Amino acid sequence: MFPFSSTRRASLACVGTMLAVAGLPAAAQHVEINQPHRHQLELRYASFDPLTVVPAVPARLRAHADAGVYIVQLHDRATDAARRSITSTGARLDRYLPMNAYIVRMDGATAAAVRALPAVRWVGPFHPAYKLDEPLLQAIVLGGLGDSPVRYSIQMLARGEADQRSVARSIAGLGGLVHGGEPLGYRIEATLTLEQLEAIAHRPEVLFIDAKGAPEDDMELARQFGGARTLHALGYLGQGVRGEVLDGGLRLEHVDFQATPPIIHGSNSPVTAHGTSVYGIVFGDGTGDPRHSGMLPMGQGIFASYTELGFLGGGPGRYAHTAELVDPDGPYRAVFQTNSWGDPRTVQYTTLSAQMDDLIFLNELLITQSQSNAGTRQSRPQAWAKNVVSVGGINHLDTLTRDDDFHFYASTGPAADGRIKPDLSHFYDAVETTSSAGPRAYTTFNGTSASTPIVAGHFGLFFQLWGTGFFNNPVDPTGDVFENRPSAMLAKAFMINTATPWPLRDDLARIHQGWGAPDLSSIFRARSSLYTVDQSHNLLAPGDMAEYSVDILQGPSQPLRITMAYLDPPGNPAARVARINDLDLLVIDPSGQVYHGNVGLSEGLYSIPGGVPNAVDTVENVFIETAKPGRWTVRVIAREINEDANLATAHMDAHFALVIHGGQARAVCAADFDGDGVLSVFDFIAFQRAFDTGDMRADLDRDGRLTIFDFMLFQTRFLAGCD
Repeated sequence: MFPFSSTRRASLACVGTMLAVAGLPAAAQHVEINQPHRHQLELRYASFDPLTVVPAVPARLRAHADAGVYIVQLHDRATDAARRSITSTGARLDRYLPMNAYIVRMDGATAAAVRALPAVRWVGPFHPAYKLDEPLLQAIVLGGLGDSPVRYSIQMLARGEADQRSVARSIAGLGGLVHGGEPLGYRIEATLTLEQLEAIAHRPEVLFIDAKGAPEDDMELARQFGGARTLHALGYLGQGVRGEVLDGGLRLEHVDFQATPPIIHGSNSPVTAHGTSVYGIVFGDGTGDPRHSGMLPMGQGIFASYTELGFLGGGPGRYAHTAELVDPDGPYRAVFQTNSWGDPRTVQYTTLSAQMDDLIFLNELLITQSQSNAGTRQSRPQAWAKNVVSVGGINHLDTLTRDDDFHFYASTGPAADGRIKPDLSHFYDAVETTSSAGPRAYTTFNGTSASTPIVAGHFGLFFQLWGTGFFNNPVDPTGDVFENRPSAMLAKAFMINTATPWPLRDDLARIHQGWGAPDLSSIFRARSSLYTVDQSHNLLAPGDMAEYSVDILQGPSQPLRITMAYLDPPGNPAARVARINDLDLLVIDPSGQVYHGNVGLSEGLYSIPGGVPNAVDTVENVFIETAKPGRWTVRVIAREINEDANLATAHMDAHFALVIHGGQARAVCAADFDGDGVLSVFDFIAFQRAFDTGDMRADLDRDGRLTIFDFMLFQTRFLAGCD
């Protein structure tokens, strides 16, 4: 805490508010991003430097002359100035494409003007070949799908109805069948012949197309293993927690569902076998047999049938449905949703992966998703989403010890772009739960259909703890769990940070277990040594940095665990890399050694120094087994902001969640220019010295120049103080 009176702080509250709205949080600093620029265009179709070689495209899938849609690559990372220079020509900037490129709609004359801009490196057509999933591309070029119509998911470049209606009219004109659109999203679904598919791929509104299939379905020891029994014994049974199980159907008359009847969101399906077992793992109260009670026996369950959402479970109703769950004035007020089903398996980030990311991006809801049960990387497309919590499965042989655990048949990571998946794991086998066979029936349930609701239940108990201020987090004492909930990304970071991994070996590798199993006992023990930063407290513009110091005291050795997660806009299915923005975690130990997020953690339980910044994951960890005494520095750096991740501001910015477990952590204040922890005249002297010597740390308004406005901004931050 800095030495200012509470009265003075209160009088300056409006200044702090203006800074936050402007995208300039007091803790943010600007840094130079010194890393090599990559000029490869990372399309699913091919990875290439367009100034060196552009791969051949089959003639029938080349863009027509003046097709109206282009790729525009910049010389450097995207900036607001570069984007404005493109749109000033009349071009329409649509989706980001790695690396340093955008898909842009414009005519040929405008393309020539854009090509001449100083910021622009290359302009070329966005060919229909770039818009097709690999099997579809091969089928059009080589044949193989036959003449029978097939159902497809077609993603547009822009959100909303305009593009969807235009493409739907084109499909109708070709004789295809449109099944509907997503007014709040990006997709339509349509049944097309191969010839019709080829024609639609030429439409300028279309970003990507892949095939669409029908949805597929994918405890006593579980409560002990993850520490839930300890919390249950202390009275934490899910009171006040509301969460949704989205599945097939639910047998409502089961005895374990009578004390707190499920709220049905929509209508129920008569096919109840799978959904009844999944629901019982989360919300069964054990009335018929206490050994089979769920993770949240006193929670309020919500049940919805995916058959009611349209588009075979992934359709337009899912946007409205998800928004209803988090409507503060609605009847649901859910803090999580769990899914033990998904669309036909794939190894790619698809249009449906992007939809899942978009649902979470728009609604800030914690969603768990089963990885699936293929024993390979073939997984539900929703599990490859960045913002979701993907759940894998580990066989535990119905014992509490980890020594006999192994991976057998759950689907595995990594994602196609190298992201670590699954995020978390739990029991794959021998999970006792409710059965639809009768009102007092139970069954043994297996698969990631079982592990996923177990993980969701752990999140439910975490939300209950947070809602009571258990971690010394601020809460409204008159508010409920929903009103006091943290962001979905903080919950995700929290659970990953405190998870207990299995020993890493060939049959329990990171690709099998992710970051391990949720551990409520670890959370309980760690409550006095946790420092958290929720995303609502941070806004980072390109090149901004938020910094924190962690003091490790002399004495018994202690670990240090740091997790950063950020909410990312939906990815581009036509690209090889799913992330849009790039926020990096960097940690410096007292001797100056640098640790980058996730370096060493694919192969080991603990981080290793060195390496390079992570450019694919939206969750980054630094885990230190024994932290050296002294001051550690933690930085979150906004290396790239390519699309706006915080729609509440007018600027291009992003936010993040951070969990530091171990030591004594605090934010480093940007106004504390000399870094001594006290705001004083010496900070003015340090700023003046930097300004006079041309040190760009003094460029606080990030305009690339040192001017009087930097002085004014420094003074404003100084007066606002630091918390």
